[in-house]
Amino acid sequence: MPAPESRLIKVQEKRPFAPVDTAIRLYVLTERLCMKMPRRYTYLILKPVIKLAGKVMDNAKMANSVFPTNVHEVQMRRDYWIKARANLQALSTRVNRFIEASGTLTYHDEATKKTKGITEKDLGELADLILQEQKLIKDIMETEKERYRNL
Repeated sequence: MPAPESRLIKVQEKRPFAPVDTAIRLYVLTERLCMKMPRRYTYLILKPVIKLAGKVMDNAKMANSVFPTNVHEVQMRRDYWIKARANLQALSTRVNRFIEASGTLTYHDEATKKTKGITEKDLGELADLILQEQKLIKDIMETEKERYRNL
């Protein structure tokens, strides 16, 4: 019997929904990059950044779990998208601060004698994913405004 994680991946492969899929990818990438950063930033910077990315993912998933049959449910779904978008904006601001201070996100590991951390390319990839998710959320909110107009 496959591990639970592999079953979850197969379910996502069958029914991808771009705003949710991108939010999940954004969370995974944010977590991976934060794990590579210097440990001295863990509590001051990194935990709040991962938490914001998690909120984007959670709210996108919650929005997608509401299948509206009345005006109240339409508003609930819209509220989740609004929360996802707001958390995404906050995450974008945090990532911009990383980009402005990119030199401090690497460090020299004395044990291995290597430079570790994240690069500007890594930050660019994260910024691109944030922009992509912003567009997807904006588009889905506009589409749903039309779709549920008659409820």
